Amino acid sequence: AEIEREHTAAGMILTPFTTVRANGVYLGRLAQMTVTAPSETIRHFVVAHGLHGLRREAAASARIIIGMTAQRISVRLDGLPQKRLLPYRSDTALRQDVYARLFDYAPLRVDLPGIEIQPVDGVVWLRGYVSSGGARRMAEDQAQGIKGQTGLRNELTSDDALAAAVAAFPHLRAGP
Repeated sequence: AEIEREHTAAGMILTPFTTVRANGVYLGRLAQMTVTAPSETIRHFVVAHGLHGLRREAAASARIIIGMTAQRISVRLDGLPQKRLLPYRSDTALRQDVYARLFDYAPLRVDLPGIEIQPVDGVVWLRGYVSSGGARRMAEDQAQGIKGQTGLRNELTSDDALAAAVAAFPHLRAGP
């Protein structure tokens, strides 16, 4: 509905009836599309498909789109593992699963309050501060392989990295 309201003469209207196909094979119908606001470029899309009466959703990067009309989006699956789309999971569900994984791993519980988990379109970003480089690596290991996750970016800073940075600039240290 939002896309319809924003329709311009130069654009096209995509609806839930827009089909998604790979090499002519029906994959499903368009369920969602994410557009980067400043550049108005497509970032990713979600395909809904039914299998034995169950509705499933899969997400894909806009990079695989090779053609698009109001009726059909054509994609190339050559670069995807097993030539299929990944299951779609909401950012909220991904965040909850990553948090649960980190919480269930006892050595990370002390560091968990300093970790910000921010999923964006399937890519999970870990930001914040942890007590050591080992905790940084453990957090990354625990956050890997969650269903619907398309990538992981570890931007955690460890206390030992902070200490090294401070040591590199002696004029910043307090003291007599």
